Parts: sequence; structure tokens; C-alpha cells
Amino acid sequence: GLAFLTVIVGWVLLPESLRVENRRAFTLRRANPVGSLFKICRTRILVGLMTTWFLVQFAWQSFGTVWPYFTLERFGWSEIEVGLSTAFYGIIAAVFQGLLVAPLVKRFGERHLTLLILMQGVVSYVLYALAGAGWMMYPLIVFGSFATLLGPCMQSIASQQVSEDQQGELQGAIASVISLTLIAGPVAMSQIFYAFTREGAPIYAPGAHFIASACLVMLCVPVFWWATHRVTATSDSIGV
Repeated sequence: GLAFLTVIVGWVLLPESLRVENRRAFTLRRANPVGSLFKICRTRILVGLMTTWFLVQFAWQSFGTVWPYFTLERFGWSEIEVGLSTAFYGIIAAVFQGLLVAPLVKRFGERHLTLLILMQGVVSYVLYALAGAGWMMYPLIVFGSFATLLGPCMQSIASQQVSEDQQGELQGAIASVISLTLIAGPVAMSQIFYAFTREGAPIYAPGAHFIASACLVMLCVPVFWWATHRVTATSDSIGV
């Protein structure tokens, strides 16, 4: 119902942002999400950005999928405590995205800020895995929520690499990448958690899925640097 309401509100209230001269004829090939993904990824920068997006979103499934099971196993949390913690995460993420994106981008630039957040993300996942008390999760949520700034930064960088008539296609390609992680990520992360918490597990490590996420984000650092290292000294305009 909410999704349908969003369609109606968007149709009625949101004006078309793309000027007539920048529109192109509809083709089924480019409307296909898989086709648009391959069509968009024509340059090193976009290949690297999409790879980074995939790895980051895949890693996040350790939080989005396994969080209730992890906190129950490690800290004995109730359903209410799990719900409060996820609500807290949502509030912090909204505050960070609403208040911190602009000043931090102005201070560091989109590329440097993304690299800093990726490295910080590795640390935050490791700290999640090592947390020994439930109260520790709340300051860690605040610390880890800087990762919510990655999306706006990388979207801005990616949007600079395509023409005006490809902006919608780019957003569709990004959505396709995220959708792939929503298929594979929950299965992989839940199975890692199960493998290290089941009866007879060789090593009892309920935070193993967070370590796996830390490794995935660690891979993002060289991939993103390789994809975006042609940056001018005065701006984040990236050469293709």
C-alpha cells in the first residue's frame, strides 16, 4: 500500500527533471536491468564503482540480515531490544545523511571521504565482531553509521561519468547491483553465522559474519582507489 501511494505521489507531485532535449527514445534493450548494467559499465571508473557498490552492499547484509540472530546469540537480547537497536540505527543513519554529507564532502571531497569511510567500515565490522557486551552496540552503531554516507558520495561520482540522458539508466544499474546483493548476501551471511554457532562448530565465533564483511570492505579500498585515482588536485572531477 505504501509503495502504491509513493507511485501516486511521485506521479502527481514530482516534475520531470530531465529536459526534453536530453531525452532519448525508449528501447527494450536499455530498459532491461541486466542490459543497462553492462551498457553503463563501459569505463574503468564505473566498473570499479559498481564492484565497490556490490561488495559494500554484500557486506552490509551481515548487519541487515543476521543482526537479530547475532544479538540474541551473543547478548541474549529480546525482540524488543533488537527492534530498539534497529530503530536507533535508522535514526542515526537519517541524521548522518541529512546533516553530514554536505559539510564532510566540502571538507574532504567525495573521493577522499569515500576512501576514509571504507577504511573506517573495516574497523567498525571488526569491532562489531569483538563486542563483549550489549551496550557496546549502540556506540558502535553510531561509529558504523558513517557508512550510510557512501551511497550519496559514490552516486555523485558515478553521475559525473555519464551523460544527461543516461542518469536514469545509471540509477537502474545501481539498483540492479543492490538487488543482486539482496539475493546472495542474506544466504551467505546467515550460513557463515550458522557455521560458527551451530552445535559441533570447529570454532565458536558468532561474529564471524562481521569478519567476513570486514574482509569484503577491505577489498573495496584498492578497487575504489584503482577506479578513481585520476582525480585533480583541486576537485573530485574524475578523468575517464
